[in-house]
Amino acid sequence: MQPGGSFKIRGAVNALMALRSSHPDVREVVTASAGNHGVAMAIAARDLGLGLRVHVPRTAPEAKRKALVALGAMLLEAGAWGDPRDGPARKSSTERPMSLAICRNSVGEMSRHR
Repeated sequence: MQPGGSFKIRGAVNALMALRSSHPDVREVVTASAGNHGVAMAIAARDLGLGLRVHVPRTAPEAKRKALVALGAMLLEAGAWGDPRDGPARKSSTERPMSLAICRNSVGEMSRHR
């Protein structure tokens, strides 16, 4: 079994390692998720010594919320499932120094935004 219960951990670790390589001053990342992507990001961020803020819809399953918090993520509520969660994550990444948003796009890939 993969950490976090899915194969998303590999992508999260690779993305955060690439981010650290290109932006060594980054101390915190921001993402949007209510599921395995968020859990994978939380595991990777914790293991790499990065802070993580996760925008979650208010309808996110309680089990996922608890898992994210247990892994050290700070949760920020971002509306219902139909709301664009990546937008608030990108916006909040500009509000604090040393923070990048890592969000999934429509095909499930991760992108970095400064």
